[in-house]
Amino acid sequence: MSKFALLSGEMRLMIETGGLRFGEKLPSVRAFARARRLSITTVVEAYRELEAIDLVEARPRSGYYVKLDTTRSSVPRRRFRSAPIGLRTYRDLMPELLSEADQSGRLLRLGMAAIDGSLLPRELLARLTRQILRTSGTQAFEYSDPLGLASFRRRIGALMRDRGVAVDARDVIITSGCQEALWLALQSVCRPGDALAIESPCYPGVIKMMQLMGLKAVEIPTTPAGLHLDMLERAVRKHKIAACYVMPNCGNPTGLVYSEETKQQLCDLASRYDLPIIEDGANGDLYYGVSPLSSLKRYDHGDRVLFCSSFSKTVAPAFRVGWIIPARFARRAMELKYGVSMGTPVLQQMVINRFISEGSYKRGLLRTRRVLATTIAHMLRCVDDCFPTGVICQRPFGGMCAWIGLPSGVDSERLRHRAFESNISIASGRMFSPSSAYANYIRLGWGGVWTERAEAGVREVGSIAHDLSRTAANRRRSRS
Repeated sequence: MSKFALLSGEMRLMIETGGLRFGEKLPSVRAFARARRLSITTVVEAYRELEAIDLVEARPRSGYYVKLDTTRSSVPRRRFRSAPIGLRTYRDLMPELLSEADQSGRLLRLGMAAIDGSLLPRELLARLTRQILRTSGTQAFEYSDPLGLASFRRRIGALMRDRGVAVDARDVIITSGCQEALWLALQSVCRPGDALAIESPCYPGVIKMMQLMGLKAVEIPTTPAGLHLDMLERAVRKHKIAACYVMPNCGNPTGLVYSEETKQQLCDLASRYDLPIIEDGANGDLYYGVSPLSSLKRYDHGDRVLFCSSFSKTVAPAFRVGWIIPARFARRAMELKYGVSMGTPVLQQMVINRFISEGSYKRGLLRTRRVLATTIAHMLRCVDDCFPTGVICQRPFGGMCAWIGLPSGVDSERLRHRAFESNISIASGRMFSPSSAYANYIRLGWGGVWTERAEAGVREVGSIAHDLSRTAANRRRSRS
């Protein structure tokens, strides 16, 4: 990783944890470069990286100042049960969110973590599909290697180098989206009754798969730097933990990016306890900054990290094309892939392979990242303007969602139902925890260009939250 990326990551953590306060002036470029024995160019690039993710601002003839107010973004520490918990009563609301999306045009979808169709390269993908069907003969219609097309797997190996990971085609299995990749990973390292450590809040798709597999969960909270490693280590020492699931880059629902130090220390912990780590990289290319984010697997010297990702968030959700790098569990993952689906459709692999080879993938990501960063900035300003006092808004560093904590007593399920009556769909926080720990949290998402309709929808959700907050406050007063 470049020196400026390491420096910007260090300063990001200082800002998020309050080491650098809102409005505080950063050291001058020359003074900082001299103090740290770095080049002026390195410091300038680090400051520009922080500016790109909206943590600092440059003031003419004055310098750089901290822009993030941590008093509105710090997330209170939650206490979780240290013992593994069963998942029989867990309720996944994702099927409801997906079915709500079928209502043509009437429903404002603020509950989905999905890229808007306007950012998807539909016409280019259609052209490439027609070309391939004309020129590939019968290959696009036949069975292929269950592991995926060799040329496509080599292409993914090249993409992984941007994340700091050296792999070749033999290390990669093509899957039907990231969801199948995660399922292969879980099945490779866990058996029914096992306990899995998961970051909290957690992507609900993984909790649902754990429920179906008969697994138990141990929730590990996150900090501004990433997973709370001391709590993970205590859990590993106290209980038999089969593996750990994390989304270290642009997490869902938080948009959190783990610090490089946390990534390295997590891999060191995995090495000490021989703990497999399932890394979900589905959002990893949707960072708001300038430099690519390194994968957790970059620090994996014991081949324990199973890396999972897909093109569903960046190219075409309906293509359902993803991949897994199963590390030392490759044999088991290959058997599972063959036994479940015998392979991933060839045509989609060929189309995305050519899409990447023409340079369209990286060009499209540049535009998508710029749009998402601008959109989330608009959304956060809107939340700041129109939600009730006491709201906590954790600043995301990538992705298309904002994780919002509501005042005490405001139930996110009631808010979701009230919003739905106004033709607005949001995601309530309960589904991001197997213990329903986030009853007063919501996830808002908008995966496209910010619009007046989106702003009006967020303002309406804020108005309903105000109403529920007043009701909760009146209820507390009546009890006292």
